[in-house]
Amino acid sequence: MKFAPLALSTLLLTPLPFAPSFAADAPRAAPMLMRMDKNNDGTLTKAEVQDARAQQFERLDLNKDGIIDEHEIELARDKIDDRAAMMETRLSANMKRLDKNSDGQVTAEEFKSDMPLFDLADSNHDGKLTADELKSARANRPRLRQ
Repeated sequence: MKFAPLALSTLLLTPLPFAPSFAADAPRAAPMLMRMDKNNDGTLTKAEVQDARAQQFERLDLNKDGIIDEHEIELARDKIDDRAAMMETRLSANMKRLDKNSDGQVTAEEFKSDMPLFDLADSNHDGKLTADELKSARANRPRLRQ
């Protein structure tokens, strides 16, 4: 399980001559590439990639000594592992919530019928979300990340 964080670090810390290979993984790669595309022109320049790599280096160099050592990489791995464990817990909880008949499986019907956030945002319960309802839901959502 510790290979995924290392792979991500390697991706951002090494040159990207293999960038065209992202095409096969476009759905997963697109959000990362969009974040790196600072001028939103749909392409990545060498400068944008270098900037993204510099930012990643800053995040990994915890003691700000200009060097990323094994201890800092291990801390990054631990942080990723912690987030993965949290997501696994959330996924299990969601599975239980979605499995209405408790048979250990989620059918398409069970999956489609469970929409607590929609129901919460639909303040007048008419089965439609207006711009005002969406705005209100966004404003009132709990802030989990700081």
